[in-house]
Amino acid sequence: MEEIVKVTSYKIRLYVYFIIVIIALIFGTVLFYYIEKDDAKNAYESYINRCTTTREVAIKNLNNEFMEKKQLLLMNNKIDSFIRREFHDNVVSFVKEIDKCHRKKESKKVFNFDMSKSAVFTFSILSRIGYGTVYPHNYAGHLFFLIFGLITIPIFISFYIELYEHILHNNQKDNDKNVPKKASRIIMAMIFLIIVGLSSILNHIFELTLIHKSITIGDHFLFFYDSISKIGLGSYEPDNSVRFLLVEVPLMIIGIAFFSLYVNTVEQFIRHDLPYIITKKFKENKFFKEKYLKYIVKDVEKRNLYLLTDYRNTKQDF
Repeated sequence: MEEIVKVTSYKIRLYVYFIIVIIALIFGTVLFYYIEKDDAKNAYESYINRCTTTREVAIKNLNNEFMEKKQLLLMNNKIDSFIRREFHDNVVSFVKEIDKCHRKKESKKVFNFDMSKSAVFTFSILSRIGYGTVYPHNYAGHLFFLIFGLITIPIFISFYIELYEHILHNNQKDNDKNVPKKASRIIMAMIFLIIVGLSSILNHIFELTLIHKSITIGDHFLFFYDSISKIGLGSYEPDNSVRFLLVEVPLMIIGIAFFSLYVNTVEQFIRHDLPYIITKKFKENKFFKEKYLKYIVKDVEKRNLYLLTDYRNTKQDF
């Protein structure tokens, strides 16, 4: 009979991860807002006024030019009034159309920056979605983007991996009690996909009924999939497509590969090494009371998580 050896390991509790993620999101939102608010405000005002001033100057110059030369056009006041009104209205309409077309075809819109936009940007870093609607305007904002991402991305990944393990572990416990039948990988994947689909439908209903946002169901599903898959379509638009495909894409692939190695290394440290370090410090240092350790770190037995089990294990029961 094969002897089963139980090895105790330590895990940071799931709600501790959740609290850390919420604190990081709040702290990052406030910090980025105060770093960026002045420069973002100036950028927004410059964006919304970029055509208004030019239009007003053009209309003023046109009116002055017409008034100066009206005696040279016609001596009849009635005809002069008609020509003046028609000419003025036509030119003003023409200038407004240029302004409208320019705004409509603007490739990168600048939004009014507030605390909610700061929260969107902070979450897009933490979750690696990268919407591209909010971005830093100064060196401090870019430095925040770099440091905040390096710190919080591994924490967020650790959080949802622990959540995933928690769900699978509860399923494994039910299997041990012979309650439900053990689900296969495909069935579990379909369940998760159905949950994602329901979330997308509910989100679309929310947009249509509560905030009355004009968006088609197709556009919504594309945006939702773009977000949850972290693809980030539209966040970056290359100036030169050929250069982007031949130069930037290979460099991006290399960068993504090595950054993933970094994230995985830090994530493994947070999930496996850090709990042991915390436990050791609590037991060795008299300043920390060991009775509080259970609220931070829990003792768990090494277990078979089924879907997370090493695929190289030939004894795995499917």
